[in-house]
Amino acid sequence: MRFIRQNSINIWWLDSRPLSLFRIIFGMVLIKDVIYHFSISEWFYSDNGILPSASYQHITGSILRFSPLETFGDPLLVQALFLVWLCAATCITVGFKTQLATIVNVFIIVAVHERNFLVIDSSDDFLRLFSIWFLFLPTNHHYSLDRIIANKPMSGVVHLIPRTIIALQIVVIYMIAGWSKLYGELWINGTALLHISQLKHITLPTADFAVHFIPTKFFHVATYMVLLIEVILPFILLTFVRPRRILRIGLIFGTLMHLGIGVTLAIANFSLLMIASYILLLPPDLIRSAEQKLDAASNTSSRPNLSLNRIDSIQRIKNFIMTFLFFIGVWHALYPTQSFTNNSLLPMPPDMLEQTIRLTGVWQHWILFAPDPPTYYTWISIPGLFPNDEYVALYVGNTDSQMQRNFWGSGLRQAHYDRSVVISPLASRDLYMAWATYYCRNHQQLISLEINIHYQVTALSTVFSSQPYTHTVWSGACSGQSAIPDNRLEDNSGNGR
Repeated sequence: MRFIRQNSINIWWLDSRPLSLFRIIFGMVLIKDVIYHFSISEWFYSDNGILPSASYQHITGSILRFSPLETFGDPLLVQALFLVWLCAATCITVGFKTQLATIVNVFIIVAVHERNFLVIDSSDDFLRLFSIWFLFLPTNHHYSLDRIIANKPMSGVVHLIPRTIIALQIVVIYMIAGWSKLYGELWINGTALLHISQLKHITLPTADFAVHFIPTKFFHVATYMVLLIEVILPFILLTFVRPRRILRIGLIFGTLMHLGIGVTLAIANFSLLMIASYILLLPPDLIRSAEQKLDAASNTSSRPNLSLNRIDSIQRIKNFIMTFLFFIGVWHALYPTQSFTNNSLLPMPPDMLEQTIRLTGVWQHWILFAPDPPTYYTWISIPGLFPNDEYVALYVGNTDSQMQRNFWGSGLRQAHYDRSVVISPLASRDLYMAWATYYCRNHQQLISLEINIHYQVTALSTVFSSQPYTHTVWSGACSGQSAIPDNRLEDNSGNGR
């Protein structure tokens, strides 16, 4: 317990400087994410888009969700909600009315993610979960406008229990992501990263360069390095109560791994957030030392004031609620691992807990490229027939032979949606029907269209192994603003061709 004794006022209170510093970086990523949502607000979140509320409710069935967005599908109202969300994210970043802004942010981010969870990824899970944990943490005690304009001094400390939980959340991410990979054949034989580097829907041009010009042996070594780091890192991060040398080694290797991910895969938000989360594991006196170097005359580098804190009934209630939400969230994250670990020791959460998990937004998925990464990538094309036998690629420029790649911005949401449509059990004829109806409604001269899913298999060498393989999952005609399916497609997977 030496670390805690050296960096806290007593065993129950820790300096909140790392938490406040993390709040700023977290807020900036959140602002960027909200801004990107504006361009897809109508497409994904309104009743004028490809998945109206009625269709989404029919697809999700009896899944209990919290999403006020389903009650007002007007595009202008959705845009207005996103504007409020942007204001809340800005207030969190600068630390102005932080507690109120955090409540507003949690309300909106849970509503948005539940409105269409076919477009969210692991970075969204991170943003949502840490937004919820901020409800229980004093994130504005340092580097905030709240501190500057406060009429009374702030304590500058955080209670040990919520501070420990937020650190354990980081450990859980690595634990599930790393240990799940131990059950994968491609991770064990060292070819996982070679397959990942050929997944065009998530890779950057740097990955293309690596696949074509870097020897295959490099990918084998890198695969084992990633596997080793993700498996060992949870144990190293748990040493935040032990000598700093061990912790620094873990943080350095973790940072290098995420930098590698960030420069090769189009999932920069997740890498940035994971690296930023290491701030929460830093000894607070390192940050105090940096403050003293930047401004020796500033009183912000003083030790926290314990006299302003006590473990009262409110703090105990907050600790209990956060602990409860954390454990049921981890339970939800661990349960899917039974599908490949053959371990039935952890039962499925009871219905009441599952409903609590969904309503509170603490559901999470950290099986990242596990147990094995995909050995193929996919894209969707929607060719439409217009008068004079004119065929037009209706969908984001995708054709039967070529995928339009997205490296940043809202286009990544589209790519993730395409992938989810292919692998999600929610994908059904109703989903494709809603998609087709969107185009019939917005293209008055459209005669007919079809929705095609294209598969490109990766290879164990630096070249692809085959031509794309295509499935037509929906085909039909337009009648006014309605889509009429072709009954020859007997199931939701369509006929291969």
